[in-house]
Amino acid sequence: MRIFDLKHQFCGIAAALCLAVGCISGMSVTAEEQLPFGDCDMNGIVNAEDAQLLCAYLTGAEDMVLSKYADFNQDGVLNVVDLTLMKHKILNPDQPKTATMLVYQCGSDLESTGKEATTDMEEMIRATRSENLNIVLETGGAKRWYNDYVGTDANYRVSITKAGISSEKISEQPKSMGESSTLLDFIQASVAAYPADRYALVIWDHGVGPIFGCCYDELSEDLLTVPELCTALDKCGVHFDWIGFDCCLMGSAEVTYAVRNYADYMVASEESENSYGWYYKNFLTSWGRDIAMPSEKIVTQIVDDTIKYSEKMLREDEGIILTAYDLSQAAEMMKATAQYMYDVSAIAKEDGIQTVMDARKSARDFGDEEYDLVDLYDMTQNLPTAHSPAVGTAMKHLIVHTVSRNLPNASGLSVWFFENYPSDYVYLDQTFLKIGIDYSYVNTMKTLAKSYINSLGATVQNTKSRTEPWFRLMRYEN
Repeated sequence: MRIFDLKHQFCGIAAALCLAVGCISGMSVTAEEQLPFGDCDMNGIVNAEDAQLLCAYLTGAEDMVLSKYADFNQDGVLNVVDLTLMKHKILNPDQPKTATMLVYQCGSDLESTGKEATTDMEEMIRATRSENLNIVLETGGAKRWYNDYVGTDANYRVSITKAGISSEKISEQPKSMGESSTLLDFIQASVAAYPADRYALVIWDHGVGPIFGCCYDELSEDLLTVPELCTALDKCGVHFDWIGFDCCLMGSAEVTYAVRNYADYMVASEESENSYGWYYKNFLTSWGRDIAMPSEKIVTQIVDDTIKYSEKMLREDEGIILTAYDLSQAAEMMKATAQYMYDVSAIAKEDGIQTVMDARKSARDFGDEEYDLVDLYDMTQNLPTAHSPAVGTAMKHLIVHTVSRNLPNASGLSVWFFENYPSDYVYLDQTFLKIGIDYSYVNTMKTLAKSYINSLGATVQNTKSRTEPWFRLMRYEN
């Protein structure tokens, strides 16, 4: 088959192409495997040969059947627009050519008792390898591992590349995954080893919301707080295309605000994740085959793949939600949230704190009432104020894609608002202030919590106490 010079011949054939619009209904459909759009011959890449095949198809020069992925813009027809997009992809020198995904995998009891970290690592390994996409994991924080790549005696780095899988012991003894310095070292060392045009970061383990953070290390009994996470992100010198939390309860307004300057997008769940967590194989295969795949499309596929995979195993009554966020909208979201909470404070002063708490108690709560995380939109509907519409508008801009099952009134974004543990307000200075949330907002939330405690005739000391091991060892000073 003759290969033509696309750069020189494109203009000459454009007029003929405009007259030859083909419908894709007659094209063959590949297996379930996701290929890059523009890949007419199903070989996993988009190149000049694909453009030649599409040209021949559109001009009727040859009778052929193309892959459904010839429809570059996915509008249901094949025409000159598809060829134009294909030309741009092939010839544009600014297209990113390499990507590195970092996975900070704190195994904890999820691995030692459930093999969940190993299962996700195996999904990454099973993804179709690409010479343009490297995956690097740092492991630690578990008393037992169920694979031969890592152990409990130290932290290990596992690299999954086109060349194969390699594992390296990177410490003489286990380093705490709850330390900011451990995350910082992982990011900097991995970026130095696998420099790329694009970077992504996945935080993997338990999550306990914006006040207490994530990555409980069962060896050191330490937890990575959100301020500690941000310290590492601030010092690492890397801007990520997206940051993901394969953790419970991290899909909050405060967390999106905290990481807004370090990535373009974020993926997280406002509810507890099920034991399957994210599903990695498909989106990594897609990204590896189209390294320039837009970040919004990647995070959307993460959400869809994960929900679709989990639904096969969940009980009929088991709830699940995963959401992708546009972090460029996080500051505006936090501003709208603050304005709403100032309204709530005014209601508490005029009508009493119980009016506020009645609305809070009827709103969607997350984490089995253990972490005082409420669905922000549902709260604004239960206790509407003048700024409730602004919250809804800000959420529409922030949330790129959200999918849920069996979670009525879950909109995709939570916010900390006390109910069962009002005394947790004592940690707001050490958390919310340190991630840049305005003092007036923090003071408003503290004042509301104190008012509720007083209405119960209680004190901070005799309100409901926490017993989790990570909580007992928090380094916050009250």
